[in-house]
Amino acid sequence: MNYYNYFFSLEDKFKEISSFVEVDERNYQTFSTEISLTFFATCSEFEVVAKELCEILHPGFKAQYPRANIDNIADTILESYPTITDHVVDVLFFKKHFEPLKGWQRASCPIWWKAYNSLKHDRSLNYHLANLENLILSLSALSLINHYYVWKKNCPNKRIHAASLQISHVPSHFRIRDVQYDGPWSSEDVFDI
Repeated sequence: MNYYNYFFSLEDKFKEISSFVEVDERNYQTFSTEISLTFFATCSEFEVVAKELCEILHPGFKAQYPRANIDNIADTILESYPTITDHVVDVLFFKKHFEPLKGWQRASCPIWWKAYNSLKHDRSLNYHLANLENLILSLSALSLINHYYVWKKNCPNKRIHAASLQISHVPSHFRIRDVQYDGPWSSEDVFDI
């Protein structure tokens, strides 16, 4: 499954939203139906890809946790990659950076995930939480988890921190700082997603 294609579609959707809502800190609390739809899709995709990464890290994860929650996911990913929470994602077209997984622990999920969960369980009360800021943070987190998934799947014996890889299509807006998206490449770093 090519999870990056879904991410690229979500990036495109974010770009469309930015045509109507200026991506600026003063608009971070702006919410709308389009932002909500994209936020839901992004958070759902984060969960899907994170579970796939967990299955690679610990074969049998999905059988052990058929209804895995964010705590199960955190336990598995943070055990293998405790520094994933330190990564910075640059949002290129408006020159800002974010640490979307900062402070993520088993009992303390990221703020954008709390918003997603609140929205999922009571949309009428929490509709305002599907805002521009949470969308940016969730897309940044999805960029990270996709990268870790692709790296672990294709380069299982290499260290991942600040890993570089050549993929046929790279994120256009949400890029992980310290990850080399443009060559030079060794032959073992080149693969098509």
